[in-house]
Order: sequence, then structure tokens, then C-alpha cells
Amino acid sequence: MKATLLFIIMLLSVSFFVGCDQKTDREKFESTIDSFAYYYFNSQYPHAIPYVTPESKKWLEYASSQITQADIDILRALPEGASYEIGVNSYHGNDTTASVEIVANNVLVLDTIGGGGKIVPETNRVFELKRRNGKWLVHLTEL
Repeated sequence: MKATLLFIIMLLSVSFFVGCDQKTDREKFESTIDSFAYYYFNSQYPHAIPYVTPESKKWLEYASSQITQADIDILRALPEGASYEIGVNSYHGNDTTASVEIVANNVLVLDTIGGGGKIVPETNRVFELKRRNGKWLVHLTEL
């Protein structure tokens, strides 16, 4: 009897802790966009790859290939990295697509191929997201 009671208590404890660890769909959505925005706006494109759809990876790889040493020097000279604010979004819990508007400050923008980048004080971008296999991912169709 004691062994059975102890087993039931252990089983309930484990299920409680496992249940507490699961994020809601909204939390997954917000976590994805926050992580993506941090890496994307700070020009850390390889780190942003886990947060995008597979077909979007090429855009981040392209952006990475365009960063020059001069751009890296500009980024290192900044007193702090880019900041961003996640604004209006069209998240709907029962849908598989969404969009979110992000306002970012002090972002390195690459002007032309082979040309140096410049810091833009403020930029406003809208990103599309898709839910795939229970995960929200940013879907890029351009930079």
C-alpha cells in the first residue's frame, strides 16, 4: 500500500513538473520572434537560422556573406547593440500564419553589394511567421 501511494505521488510530481515546462503557443510565438529579432538586428545572422523556415535560411546566409570587416568594425565601435520593440502582431492561436511589426534602433544596414554598411537610427519591419510542426518560424522572402 505504501509503495503504491509513493508511486502515485512520484507520478503526479513528475507530470506536474513536465506540464509546467511546456510553453503555450503564444509563448512559443513570442519567444521565436524575440530571439530572431535579437540576432537579426544585431547582424548575427547564423544565430538567427534556428528561428526561420528552411527556405528562409538562404537569405540569412546571403546577408552573412555580405558583411565585411569594415561592417564588423562599425558594429564593435557601437556602445551597445541594436535595440528593438515588438509591436503590433496578428497572432491568432488557431492559425498557422502570423505577422509581427518590429521597430529597431541602431541597426547596421547594408546598402549595396560590396559597399559598406551604415547604422540606421530607426527602422520598421514586418515579419511573417509560419507554424510548422508545432514551432513558430519566421518566413523571409527578402532581407
